[in-house]
Amino acid sequence: MPRPFSRTSRPLTRSCRTFLPPCGSTGSGSTLRNYLLRAVHNNSLRLLKYDEARRRREISAAAELHGGWDQEKEVPPPELAPAISRLPEQSRKVLLMSYWENKKNAAIATELSISVRTVETILYKVVKKLRGEIKKK
Repeated sequence: MPRPFSRTSRPLTRSCRTFLPPCGSTGSGSTLRNYLLRAVHNNSLRLLKYDEARRRREISAAAELHGGWDQEKEVPPPELAPAISRLPEQSRKVLLMSYWENKKNAAIATELSISVRTVETILYKVVKKLRGEIKKK
């Protein structure tokens, strides 16, 4: 006589089927299955939408910031040159290393002996200040 499955020896797929029956069946389990499938589907769509929106924001910010100068020649646009020259020395260094030399924040932090968070804060403030200068003109 074959031995019946004990609770510990039951395969995972068999135990899942007891809680989540196939889609075509009737019963309360199918509603739970449909709910879970819909929840996963909706969350996936939401994450894709947020990723796409974030990517668009990053592209537009980069285009706005880089749009005015030729990075290969390392020459800032004429309207930003006076504003960049008025920046504190460390802020200017961080800006040049980040946008002209295309260094990562961690590399900048190591080279200048400051924390990565400080580099991020300096870049945020400098970009905000430069945008304000552009809007004034």
